[in-house]
Amino acid sequence: MKLQLDAALACFISLICIQLIIACTDEITVPTKGRIDLELKEMRNMTLQEAAAAAAQAVAEAEVTIAEVEEASREAETAEADAEVAQAFAKAAMKTLKERTTQRW
Repeated sequence: MKLQLDAALACFISLICIQLIIACTDEITVPTKGRIDLELKEMRNMTLQEAAAAAAQAVAEAEVTIAEVEEASREAETAEADAEVAQAFAKAAMKTLKERTTQRW
């Protein structure tokens, strides 16, 4: 009974990791009912070792995807900070230009 629960847990973790990977990628595909049924059938026939290996592979892939998402997030934060600096510079430049234009008249 414990082996069945462990295998079921490993399959569940594997499915969650697969969903995470799909959610974090640009190419989102919705599996068909037939594809889901086929994968569930394959999972039901897995040994504990196969389920553990599949779960480990899914976790490894999820970790890679998470690292990519974190890197993209850091790049986005940097770009946002750069944009804020550029906006402040443009605002200061416009203020200076207006002051110079006003002083000439």
